[in-house]
Amino acid sequence: MAIVTVLRRTVMMAAHIQNIGYLYHRQHFCCHLTFRFITIKSSSINVPWKKAIINSDDERFLTSIGVDTRTMHITENSDTNAEKLVNYLNKKGISCDDFIRTIKKTQRIVMVNPIDLDEKFCVLLKFGFTTNQIVKTLLKAPTAFIRPRTSTGFISVINYLQSIEFSDQSITSIILKCPWILSNEANIQRVMWYLQTIFTDHGYEADAFTKAKAILRTESMLFTQAVSKIEQNISVLLSHGFNGENLIKVIDNCPYSLRCRSHTLTSKLTCLQFKLDLDRRQLVDTIGRYSQILEVSVEKIQTNIDFLHSEGISNKAIQRCPTALKRSLALLMERCQILKQVNYHFTSVSVFTKSPKHFGERIEQLCRRKHAGN
Repeated sequence: MAIVTVLRRTVMMAAHIQNIGYLYHRQHFCCHLTFRFITIKSSSINVPWKKAIINSDDERFLTSIGVDTRTMHITENSDTNAEKLVNYLNKKGISCDDFIRTIKKTQRIVMVNPIDLDEKFCVLLKFGFTTNQIVKTLLKAPTAFIRPRTSTGFISVINYLQSIEFSDQSITSIILKCPWILSNEANIQRVMWYLQTIFTDHGYEADAFTKAKAILRTESMLFTQAVSKIEQNISVLLSHGFNGENLIKVIDNCPYSLRCRSHTLTSKLTCLQFKLDLDRRQLVDTIGRYSQILEVSVEKIQTNIDFLHSEGISNKAIQRCPTALKRSLALLMERCQILKQVNYHFTSVSVFTKSPKHFGERIEQLCRRKHAGN
């Protein structure tokens, strides 16, 4: 297994290297670039990368607008200019309050050079984003505008998405939904190649590239994750009996299962298996019916199963419709009370998954049946 993994990574890296030349020679999307870097002159500074490194002028200015700078590293060796950055952001419609909220997400936004930031704005504006869309993107994912420092990263991501034949509208949608994807074009390629390898290895007979591309469209956040992390989750699924068509089905219907923490995924599978008294085959079948159950927290799964059990609902009924476990406990309790009043026998839990309209129609039907019996 280790040898196969090494070979996969070798193939993925070779493909990535081949694509680099192609992408950087394309004329489809280009922009004049100026490289500017914020310099930290002292090599002796050792600060966690999440912490901001600012100078004393920045400290005074940031404090004056209400920023708590106590956890920031102050040094005169930094040529940051927080006041210029805030003035630039104000012109783009970002208030000081918005800026302070953004700092709480990531301190290092204060270190961004406004000239570099403007180049990134220009790249996105040229592609077709509105200023308002870019501002929302920045506020949602400031880290995407910090690393890489220059706009070349944005251009390479857009170039790559165009090279695999996403429309401009689709690219805009992907970036608005997941701005973090702008941070690392090479990682997008690595995840694309890894998913194709998994699909091929597990017998997917159609076009593995098209399948991976579809996941990139719907679950873009997965492509910001390290391949090693995705591999861990694949290993968890394999160890619980998912392989071949069953594994592909889970990835296709619930790609989130590959980007959550591996110990969280393990806990969810173990909880379902223990609480519903499932063997490996039954676990695979149950999750195959509704893979999105893996998006639900362990606590919610456990609480909902305990409640359904307390109402006399069998494991078999829950296995047939695991969708019910995604509903809120309040909804389950409310509907249970209503169903008891019409003498409903809980041989199925699908009634908990119905829309309010269809649930109401079902209750009317049960009421008529109850009155007819009387």
